[in-house]
Amino acid sequence: MSAAPPNDCCATQDGPITLDRSTSQPSSEAVLEAVSSVTGRPAVPTEAGSPLPPLYHAIDPEALDQLVDHAAACQTDFSLSFEYASCEVTVSVDEIAIDPRPDAN
Repeated sequence: MSAAPPNDCCATQDGPITLDRSTSQPSSEAVLEAVSSVTGRPAVPTEAGSPLPPLYHAIDPEALDQLVDHAAACQTDFSLSFEYASCEVTVSVDEIAIDPRPDAN
């Protein structure tokens, strides 16, 4: 990920928040990091707050990684959208867009 948005981005920005993604990081990990950053919720359980739900409740993480890796290898224009943790997540080869829903926080 390039730069993390501010923790209060959901309340102050309309529309999706787009983050550049490192192609060396698995897409499933990048999604967790991006949604965690946007919602302010930890990706793993901590004493500090309610964690994000497991990603596999929304999408198969291994399948996501394989799809994006294949699209990158073939230099194919690719994007996939799904709902996760009260956000609409759109993943492409080089970026992730997170569109928080009103109940995201």
